[in-house]
Amino acid sequence: MPTVHRSSRLVRAHLVQNYPVIRWAIVAKLNPRPRLSDAQSFLALLEQEWPSASHDFRKVIAKAAQINESELDFCPKESLRLTFEGKTAVFDFPRLYTTADRVGSKDFDARITMTLCSKKDLSSKIWARVGSQSTGTGVERNLEGTVADFRRLARIGSEWAFRLFQRLVVANAKSKGKRAPRIARLAPLEVSVLANNDAALGRYLESLAISRVGPHQSQNLTRLGAFLKPLSGDNALRRRRKDSFLFSAPAITGDFADEPFDTRDVVFLMRPHQSRAQAIGVGFDNSAPGDMAVDTARTVSRWIARRL
Repeated sequence: MPTVHRSSRLVRAHLVQNYPVIRWAIVAKLNPRPRLSDAQSFLALLEQEWPSASHDFRKVIAKAAQINESELDFCPKESLRLTFEGKTAVFDFPRLYTTADRVGSKDFDARITMTLCSKKDLSSKIWARVGSQSTGTGVERNLEGTVADFRRLARIGSEWAFRLFQRLVVANAKSKGKRAPRIARLAPLEVSVLANNDAALGRYLESLAISRVGPHQSQNLTRLGAFLKPLSGDNALRRRRKDSFLFSAPAITGDFADEPFDTRDVVFLMRPHQSRAQAIGVGFDNSAPGDMAVDTARTVSRWIARRL
């Protein structure tokens, strides 16, 4: 079993601090499928659009979150970024975050990520991530309401990004004298993680020892369902379904500064839910709050995306 290290930076440790992260993707197939050589010209078009698009994105998120635009800002240290993961071009947008002293669902950051996948039979994805800021105090009250608000913001953000994606794909094709590809929109995908500092959760997840992907295990999972309920909004594990399964994803907590590294397992339920594919996971994190949830949600999103 991993050794649990208490962080000196954890404030009010007697309270359970929750850090939910919601990732929502619109899944699209392009015909003809994109080529990796399209990535640089796509980035150039995105950079041209960004001054006006960034203002529009901030306006859309502020309206959806019911806050003033002046309370949102983009991270000044970040810019549009292109990386490659195999045959997929990944475009990360600068992080948008609330600057005012807010709590709960009004204290969040958001990021858009677009992918162009050139691999045969796989799709491109337009992701929006919304979650509690790791510099904040987490969510102590109305957790389910905050998760619902973050999910709505992520869905709205992905819809906004998909409209931009469509315009850029068409413009990129026309700039090369090619016909615009057909864009088939598939069922959306959600990957959400809830991390908190509840020691009871940590002990319970260790006892589960779900080591591989598989159907619901035979042990009593009622307690896991209770921990997942804020993310699921229902009694997700009460009825076992043949088309859902459990798996665990490794996570690392701690940093180089003043916390030793520690390994944890985040346990996920994967299922079809309300016309979307949904993976919801819960993990114990008593180190720098928020980071583990963001990192694990991103890792699992990439694992699932490589199969769609």
